[in-house]
Amino acid sequence: MIINLSMTDVNVCTYIYGCTDSLACNYNFSATMDDSSCSYNYLSAIVSTVNISCNGGSDGSIIATATGGVLPFQYYLTGGGTQIQSSGTFTSLTAGVYHMLVTDINGCMSSQTGIIITEPLMQISYDTLSVAASIVWNGMPLNVSGDYSVTLINSAGCDSIAYLN
Repeated sequence: MIINLSMTDVNVCTYIYGCTDSLACNYNFSATMDDSSCSYNYLSAIVSTVNISCNGGSDGSIIATATGGVLPFQYYLTGGGTQIQSSGTFTSLTAGVYHMLVTDINGCMSSQTGIIITEPLMQISYDTLSVAASIVWNGMPLNVSGDYSVTLINSAGCDSIAYLN
């Protein structure tokens, strides 16, 4: 007995090779055949901060160090705008709450939310002098009423303006 097969009778299979494990960093939802490329390099980031030195300043920084995963890494920082870069060091930041996302070449991710950069409080002080008082203020003897001001710089380099009335 002879069997003749036409092209319509042949079952043609097309495979899409890739990682088929949904728990892997490089999972390919289109893959129909696993190619043993699944990556389980767990990525984490250690984040440290440097707070603002003077009230109203913008000299804060966030430093993220990625561990695990596969190079290269991409760092995303949000809060006060979005910054994307290949380095984990973000500088010239103002006070606020930031969020960090680190990804590796395989798509593995690590995130940290609620990273806080603080600034010192503004210092304000008041004093009252009697009408008959005479004082020396900032090297000047004062015995006449009036408005006086001086700019002061502290040891951290922060400036303040002091007013006397």
